[in-house]
Amino acid sequence: MRMIALLSIVLLIAGCNPDTSNVNNNEDHAVENCISFPNTDKISITYYAKMSDETNPKTKDITDAATVQLWLNTLAKIPQEGSGKRIKMGDVAKYIIDFYQGKNLIGTLRVLGSHLDAPAEESYDFYSPGIDDPFVDLVAKLFP
Repeated sequence: MRMIALLSIVLLIAGCNPDTSNVNNNEDHAVENCISFPNTDKISITYYAKMSDETNPKTKDITDAATVQLWLNTLAKIPQEGSGKRIKMGDVAKYIIDFYQGKNLIGTLRVLGSHLDAPAEESYDFYSPGIDDPFVDLVAKLFP
């Protein structure tokens, strides 16, 4: 219960700064449009050296509450939807990031190369340069 209250307060304080030029300036609306996985207590990251390589992945789990909260706070500043830009990339590294509450999977994100794929779309939808860098940096540091 305390975790839910803490997460709610952090999200409201940190806020999200998506492009709101054509939406209602209601603060609750802005927070809802950011990436959020409430009640996450474990983050599991699977790393493939190349997108085409589906064998021998490396995995790491994050269960430390402070580190999980750091990752969630970083995501809370990124909008659900990307800019719709297409990026030509080679066979780059792929990271699959799963968010769990207990044993229940509550969401998944994908990083291809150095780009976070926006969760609101089923196809590729990346962000304008710089928006996703803080989160992508956290992910990449796990697998030097």
